[in-house]
Amino acid sequence: MRKHIIFLLIVLLTSLSMLSAQEDDDLFGGDDMVAETPAETRKMFSVSDVDIFNGDTVRIGGSLASSLKTIVQWKEDDNGAFPYNSTSMAPDLRGAFFIDARPSTNLRIYSKFNYAFPFKLSTSAVDVPAVPPVFPGFQFPSLDIPQFNVFELFTDFSLGESVFFRFGKHTVKWGVGYFFSPVDVLNLSVIDPEEPETQREGPVSLRVQFVFPNTQNALYLYALPDTNPPSGTQPFQAENTAAAAKFELVAGNSELGFGAWYKHLRSPRFIMTYSGTIAGKVGAFGEGLFAWGKDNEWIDKKNPGGMGPVFQATAGLSYSNTDINLSISGQYFYNGFGETNPAVPSIPGSLTLTNLSGYGGQHYAAASISLSELFTPKLSASLFGMFGIDSVSGTTNFLISWRFLDELSLSAGPMFTYGKEYTRDGKPVIGLQITAKLGGGRF
Repeated sequence: MRKHIIFLLIVLLTSLSMLSAQEDDDLFGGDDMVAETPAETRKMFSVSDVDIFNGDTVRIGGSLASSLKTIVQWKEDDNGAFPYNSTSMAPDLRGAFFIDARPSTNLRIYSKFNYAFPFKLSTSAVDVPAVPPVFPGFQFPSLDIPQFNVFELFTDFSLGESVFFRFGKHTVKWGVGYFFSPVDVLNLSVIDPEEPETQREGPVSLRVQFVFPNTQNALYLYALPDTNPPSGTQPFQAENTAAAAKFELVAGNSELGFGAWYKHLRSPRFIMTYSGTIAGKVGAFGEGLFAWGKDNEWIDKKNPGGMGPVFQATAGLSYSNTDINLSISGQYFYNGFGETNPAVPSIPGSLTLTNLSGYGGQHYAAASISLSELFTPKLSASLFGMFGIDSVSGTTNFLISWRFLDELSLSAGPMFTYGKEYTRDGKPVIGLQITAKLGGGRF
């Protein structure tokens, strides 16, 4: 494990030393602001000899999110009072490192690696059921597994100016929703409404994009190998490869999408998306999904004629005013795969055979309001709320942030959580959240 950490430190320090030579004052100005290496090859490598910013072959970059969060909680007791419950203090230390290489004008190779605290997980061979006991009283030693994730690894190439290929592990953007996206049936997890802009992990797939000449319309075709089959079954079976297609049509300031997804012994799904504006000021978006039956019904090989349709739909609005630094977003989500009275917490959850949304209930709503400047550029405020309507559950938090420096800011505010879908025993919890952002950024 120490070798892995040393290796990562060397890579990061090398990248930072390259960045120190950059004369561009906008180094941290946008996504994937990265260093570039020249196309020529040298026999003797020296950082001082390489003008890394004048090439067009390789881009290198990354990011680091570093903060310390403290949460104090008071929980309702049987008498209706809110006595002190707990205090937690946890570091949030997450990083990413990517390499974007273009060996030729028609070839791109991209890789992105994520790492986060804690940087290792401890496990033992005794946890594996297939390993029999060796001697009575014998204990297997613990093994440290680095928390290092290959988040994306893919290659791009094209055939002419209208057919584009991508193969590998990559995030797929199917939906248009902000807090919820039921039509996104390809990625490996649902959106976390509290961090809706965080990139989600995508599957291994082959994507072929057809761009129609003289238009912005496009057709996407996907083939997704069965890389993560249910326990006890063999992976990479050709009959279990999923197929998907989506057509995107641009009409004026609006965009429509139509798609379908199919996999052997899984519920077939058909999707539709819309995004546009109202009066040119308010963004509007919506998604709809139609499925025939549930996955567990198909696996049980029930008669498709005995199944029924299942629907999911969502609609939302967004508004942004740069003059007053105001942003507002709101969205409603209907989940036909959920129950009217969910019994267990499930938000945000993982997809299951019976629930293709990761949510236990049927009706949800989420909204956020933020002011990036409140009286002074150093002060900002945000309010977030998410609610399970049919389960009478929800969570809200309000934060006031003060930026001392670009590298140092402090946020604090109350939070309130209630209902059995958001708490373990259904009893409301009042909290105080304090978060210190300590450095971090993009390079």
